[in-house]
Amino acid sequence: MLTKHRAGYVARRLAMIPLGVLIVVTATFFLINAIPSDPVGARLGDLATPEQIAAERAALGLDQSLIHRFLDLLGGILTGGLGTSYYTGTDVSSELLGHVTSTLVLVVPGFLLAAVLGVGLGVLATREHLSRWIRLVVTVLQGLPVFVLAVLGILLLVVVLPVLPSPTGQLDANIPAPPVRTGAVMVDALIAGRPDALGNAVGHLVLPVLSIGLIASVPFARITASALRSALAAEFSAFGDGNGLSRRTVMRNALRTSRPGIATVGGIVAAELIGGSMLIEQVFSWNGIGQWGLNAITQNDLPVVQAFVLFAAVGTMVIYLLADIVAVLLDPRTAS
Repeated sequence: MLTKHRAGYVARRLAMIPLGVLIVVTATFFLINAIPSDPVGARLGDLATPEQIAAERAALGLDQSLIHRFLDLLGGILTGGLGTSYYTGTDVSSELLGHVTSTLVLVVPGFLLAAVLGVGLGVLATREHLSRWIRLVVTVLQGLPVFVLAVLGILLLVVVLPVLPSPTGQLDANIPAPPVRTGAVMVDALIAGRPDALGNAVGHLVLPVLSIGLIASVPFARITASALRSALAAEFSAFGDGNGLSRRTVMRNALRTSRPGIATVGGIVAAELIGGSMLIEQVFSWNGIGQWGLNAITQNDLPVVQAFVLFAAVGTMVIYLLADIVAVLLDPRTAS
């Protein structure tokens, strides 16, 4: 329940989001436009005439001053419009929603797997006979980049033991795609009532989710083990032991006191997954928000780059806010 003190803390954090968004949008816009690029030339090719180039620049709004274009960007953000892609000519807001759905289908189960696995490993690490092996597992996972683990998973589960489909996107090429409703094939197949496409899409989801979940479980495991060791060494745990409470009850009480720290780390992990999923999406040709933003950078597609950075910034701020709210609800002393 939100008390007056907690509500004030949440209100202060909410008030910081618009300012943070303005700073990120301003910095992104001027940094992107400071980079020498020619989106019109890249779109029309070397054979375009000066008249065609001038007309295309006017159509894209590139003939306007930098300040005018920046004010147009701010107005578009306030009204929900993010401009038109230089490369595809389509509405950036519509593209953004489709790619975001694809990323969420990948990131949400990966995050849940990381939380369950990481907290479980952290609990097991407090046991004397298992702590060495758990530390070894966590150290190995921490030393593996996510794309390396993904490639190893492809070699094992696609090439050597062909139990999963090839990493060719969200659906096999020989299966007709369901009508596009959200941009995520699994969700679209579920809406369209296509069990064949749904089953295949789930198969494509398994390996990237495993890759994300295993790597992202490391911070959960480390904070859980550290917090539990501190809690188990505290006086209330010793008091519980002295009064004959079972090991499970003492562990449950210690885990309860560790929840604010776990929630904070969960917010950090979730924020990193939202903006940093491009590597795993690139390996599996997932066509999510990360791959979309990376392609836009290589194509000098400025409106798409701005939309990607805006989404990543706002998503990160909102996730941090939610993590802070959860931490405050679990422990009011964290509100300051």
